[in-house]
Amino acid sequence: MNHPVVRAAVAVLVAWAGSLGAAGCGSQAASSPAADSSGAADSGAADAPAAKDSAALDSSGSTADAKADSAPDASAEVSDSAGESMGGADAGSADATDAAGADAAAAPAVALAELASATAAELCKANFAACTPAEKMPFATQAGCVAALTATNSVDFAALSALVKGGKVSYDAAAAGQCLALVAEHCDDLDLVDGPASCQAAFLGSAVNGSKCQYSVECASHFCYSDGVCAGVCKARVALGAACDEETDKCASGAACFGGKCVAKVAKGVGAACGALACATGLYCNSKNKCAALGKAGEACDIVGACVVGTQCIDSGSGGSCLPMPKKGQPCTPDPFSDASTQCASGLVCANDGGEVGTCEPQVPLGGACKYSSECGGWDVHCVGPQGGKVCQLLSAKGGPCLPGDLDQSEWGGCLAPWTCSKGICIDPPGLGQPCAEDILNACAEELMCDFLANKCIAIPVLGQECYGLCTTGLTCDESVIPNLCKAAKCP
Repeated sequence: MNHPVVRAAVAVLVAWAGSLGAAGCGSQAASSPAADSSGAADSGAADAPAAKDSAALDSSGSTADAKADSAPDASAEVSDSAGESMGGADAGSADATDAAGADAAAAPAVALAELASATAAELCKANFAACTPAEKMPFATQAGCVAALTATNSVDFAALSALVKGGKVSYDAAAAGQCLALVAEHCDDLDLVDGPASCQAAFLGSAVNGSKCQYSVECASHFCYSDGVCAGVCKARVALGAACDEETDKCASGAACFGGKCVAKVAKGVGAACGALACATGLYCNSKNKCAALGKAGEACDIVGACVVGTQCIDSGSGGSCLPMPKKGQPCTPDPFSDASTQCASGLVCANDGGEVGTCEPQVPLGGACKYSSECGGWDVHCVGPQGGKVCQLLSAKGGPCLPGDLDQSEWGGCLAPWTCSKGICIDPPGLGQPCAEDILNACAEELMCDFLANKCIAIPVLGQECYGLCTTGLTCDESVIPNLCKAAKCP
């Protein structure tokens, strides 16, 4: 195996995870057929541990976003990210929505310097107080959730702060406060591009169409398009009713590209076409892209997300059936992209040693004795300590003690993001020329990759240099030649 390929594969994985919108409770993984027989719980399989506000910033990976929008929505209990404010809420929830809007209007302003921590606090509060199992982020504790999201948000919002200080983007502290109040009320992610009006008003860019960009909030149109290889470019959004391309266009706020046309995001009823358009509460988007009622225990199913909470769609070889979640002592199927509590009945976790089969057992509390991190029940905790004396502990921040993440144990890192574990201490990801950290997902700082044979951080290849799937922006890795070389991509 070519040694940097591991890094390339990880980078692709993280980009994929970010494209699913893991910005907060309410984010859902893409549906998969029942024939996959993975045993993922229909009560909500969580997304991979990408940066939690990648969808909030809406960086220029618009092609992936468009594909995600066009994929079937397996969660019938979660409206579209803008649905509740754009007409996607249930008809009977108008009074509650009005009340939420009134509360948001009275919310205190949030200073830009406090936005990262305030966002983490509100998302985590909702995560443990209001989110359903299908919406909940995979954290074992509220404290761990706040610590993890604050750390991640501080990196994301640092980029926005720089844009504000540079005069490229304006910030409305009052609108940000109102946006956060709605996040807590609706258990939804911080969507600065397509969310409620107050969220869209928090950051306003001035870049005209055709200007280079990294984030959609830089653009006056709120749309930064990129194919994932070329630099982002501000692009006009397509008006309601106009023709659109799911791969390259973004519809006006409150609309989605569906069937080649921008249509209003309104929750659909039984039998209606779905995908980019969500189904109403109690329904799901089936394998034929039609809204259908959630199946009850014992009923047939065709896709993950097709069953009511407390059951899961499992293919036994002759078709899918909605089966109750496994109870204590029963086997379960571990999912590395989810916390261990989504594969078993309520209060249980899928305890496993990294193998293909686990056992449903009670979740071990902080400080409790454990054998595997999966027993601790969340991405904010690890099972650490000497053999025979391991206990569940929160992950450390910079300067704290750590053990490297173990992918076999579904441990993505030994420290809270963005820090990484090296020689038992959480540190900033190493810079150019420095030894790689032990945590593979953060082995080196951003824009660097690890040369695992030399064990040092090197620059991502530039034009004419040998590549292993990765090249700098504007270049693509030419695999038709040996060795593979970075060449110029066809950019607009």
